[in-house]
Amino acid sequence: MKSVRVFVLNRLAVVLLPFLSKEEKVLAIDMDGQGNLISLLTGEYDLCNAFEQRTILEAIIEKYARSYIIKIKDNLDLIPSNDFLATLPRHMYEKGLKLDALQKSL
Repeated sequence: MKSVRVFVLNRLAVVLLPFLSKEEKVLAIDMDGQGNLISLLTGEYDLCNAFEQRTILEAIIEKYARSYIIKIKDNLDLIPSNDFLATLPRHMYEKGLKLDALQKSL
């Protein structure tokens, strides 16, 4: 099994993603409801319309993230977010999801 590296990134560290993806396959998951990661990587700022029903929120709820992955460039993929991520705790409660819901969806 290939090793997987997981990074928790702040806004400054996001600029490292293109460099990390030169050597390794990188999946960036935007867990910020403001969608800063996707905005920085794609230049898209109308997140609610551009990625409606195609975000990490739906990936977690459906327990399957692969269909929500967006290819940014070779070796760099992204699962976007938007303002509706704020509803995740309610959805997790209603569906009985546990704290490992993101991990299980991957």
